[in-house]
Amino acid sequence: MIEVPKFEEKDYLQFCLIKRYRIDKNGKKITKYSFRKIGLSKNISYDLRAWLLENIKSIQGKKLDSYNPATILEEPEFVNLSKIPHWNLFLEKGFSGFNFDDVDLRKEKGNLIGIMFYVKKEGKLWGQIKRIHKTSVLNQKGLYMLYLQKNNFNEIKEEKGIRFDKSFDILFYSDDKESSGIIFDKSNFKTILDLWEEDKIKSLENLDKVELFQRSEHLDTIKEITESDMMIQRMLRNPAFEEYLNDLTYPDLVALKEEMPELIFDLNPEKQDFIFPEENKKDAMKDLIKVLCGRYNYSLNKKNIVENSGVKKVYKK
Repeated sequence: MIEVPKFEEKDYLQFCLIKRYRIDKNGKKITKYSFRKIGLSKNISYDLRAWLLENIKSIQGKKLDSYNPATILEEPEFVNLSKIPHWNLFLEKGFSGFNFDDVDLRKEKGNLIGIMFYVKKEGKLWGQIKRIHKTSVLNQKGLYMLYLQKNNFNEIKEEKGIRFDKSFDILFYSDDKESSGIIFDKSNFKTILDLWEEDKIKSLENLDKVELFQRSEHLDTIKEITESDMMIQRMLRNPAFEEYLNDLTYPDLVALKEEMPELIFDLNPEKQDFIFPEENKKDAMKDLIKVLCGRYNYSLNKKNIVENSGVKKVYKK
């Protein structure tokens, strides 16, 4: 849990643009980041610091589940950022230095992935990150905004700046020992820290551990489908299932298929293999992974088979 900090007047909040690049290096895609730290007026710094404190207070007393890359976010999740590979790049470059050049927002739009607010105090960091799209960067000459206060328009300004709201995708705390985070939007969290690519890599690693897949004559097809389908990648990454990927044997598949003929994949008893229909290989693959990952279980009365949501806790006797 991130404790509520006690900020003093001198503890200014700082603002940073986050830009992400993908480059080729020896035939592999490498992710790089650059950080553009831009000044804030004192009043704006205090206002945004108040937003940060609001978000930190919002999670106090809540019981948070650990980050699960395989599930859709329903409630904020806790994540150990120290174990997220690209977070080290943030620590190395995201919180040091300062920009003293004039800011040209047209140039800053390129590769922009998010914005970051943070307070740095006595070697500790409290901050939050938000995914930002290029359309939120305003730099249109000749277009003006009339600002309304009570019953009067009292100010006119050219549209130049960044549009965002109070909600944020990642709340974080870091010191010289650890980095912790609270995820408010998992999709944006993965985009900012380039974790979709990690999902693909880890899912293929888990796929290689499934003995029924490794013995199948359809292994190449299975890998091809996995590489191109993000849902299948998430299914194979569920940490609640990873150590149970080989619990089911081929006879178990036969028994389940007899009771649930609606499962899209078929079986080849002679080869002890499975068959994917040509017109629907992807959905058949999803059904097979559901079975291997324990998504289907007998009800307590042993009379029915039920499908769970994909989050499984195993209680051993």
